Amino acid sequence: MRALVVKALVVPKRRRPTRPSAGSKERRIETKKRDAKVKRTRGTPRRDE
Repeated sequence: MRALVVKALVVPKRRRPTRPSAGSKERRIETKKRDAKVKRTRGTPRRDE
């Protein structure tokens, strides 16, 4: 029982907020652009009149 109380009293470490790196942001945007291009080609073709 004592161990349970001691464990409950321990304050967890605070999480340090982090930001995504510039490289990871760039890779994510490039992937999004590539996926959007693929999806755009899946649609029905437009009729040019």
